[in-house]
Amino acid sequence: MVAAKRPVFDTNDRFDFEVFGARFDFVIARSIWTHASPWQIGMMLDQFRVTAPQGVMLASIKECPWYRRQYRGTQWVGKSHECTEGGIVRYRFSWIASECRRRRPEAPPGSIASMVRHGFESSMPLQPVN
Repeated sequence: MVAAKRPVFDTNDRFDFEVFGARFDFVIARSIWTHASPWQIGMMLDQFRVTAPQGVMLASIKECPWYRRQYRGTQWVGKSHECTEGGIVRYRFSWIASECRRRRPEAPPGSIASMVRHGFESSMPLQPVN
């Protein structure tokens, strides 16, 4: 599968999809939003919208339970080129969905609200797979 699809990876901290020089059908953001700040998630969604106008993004999150506050900080949390300590952040699915809807208001209602749960981790399509 890897040989047939030839996946390409990049780790820039601007979430700049244009480094690939291509438009995307699918983007997988595994274990990125579990460390990203709200503004970083917004930046990633904005970049995705520009380079994948009809694309589908699958992003994993750790859901924030009702009795906890979702992350409101401005920094990446966890190991990176700027930090050696581990850590994760949590978001409410309703907040993630509203951020996606702001960027893709034309998406069918069920597409953004769809979620597949795997334990505590959730994956959410930004737009449905046809």
